[in-house]
Amino acid sequence: MSSKNIFTKIFSDDGYIINQDLMEGNQYQYRGCPSSYNGCGWIAAYNLLHANNINIYFDTVRLELDKIHSNNGWPTPEDMLEEYIKRKGLSPEKVTTDTTSIIDITNKYNSGIFQYNEDGTPHYIAFVKTSPNIFRFFNVGDYFTDKEMTMEKFAKDHFIANDSIYALFV
Repeated sequence: MSSKNIFTKIFSDDGYIINQDLMEGNQYQYRGCPSSYNGCGWIAAYNLLHANNINIYFDTVRLELDKIHSNNGWPTPEDMLEEYIKRKGLSPEKVTTDTTSIIDITNKYNSGIFQYNEDGTPHYIAFVKTSPNIFRFFNVGDYFTDKEMTMEKFAKDHFIANDSIYALFV
């Protein structure tokens, strides 16, 4: 996992984007906003591709997703994200379910993306399985940029009971 001063780093030591809050200003604009505000969709896509050994420069993901036409400003539309992941060579399984079912489903896969509400705001995050029943989560929120835990713990701390969870699994 990442080294000291994790909250001051955009990238983990092994190349995942872990802290979108540091992508302020105009350098990484996405869908008309700084990526610090509206970058979780492209960041989750990049992290999922990286987790599955798809060699692509992080900023290429941002630029390619930003060019795809959509009437929605944000968050990144789920169907647009799924189609982009497919075009990069992965075959994701899309699941929309509630929090009680997501844990069992997730344990069958090695990586994925969740879209859910984090602190009342729609948010995408990527995760990767590091050992049986242990997952590593990226770019979840303030003071939670790169952590490992069980899916049960993550769901308990971040999903609201009976909330609808959108997921892409690989």
